[in-house]
Amino acid sequence: MVEKIIEFLTEGEDDYFVVVGAAHMVGRDGIVKLLIKAGYKVERIK
Repeated sequence: MVEKIIEFLTEGEDDYFVVVGAAHMVGRDGIVKLLIKAGYKVERIK
């Protein structure tokens, strides 16, 4: 899933809003940590 998000991010737009299930967000292999590790800025919107 992270690979697909990175693919979207490299296609040219500046901002994206990505919605995923909560289980994909947590843990050491969660989307947020993997995107930050890949050098992306991740913001939580409340």
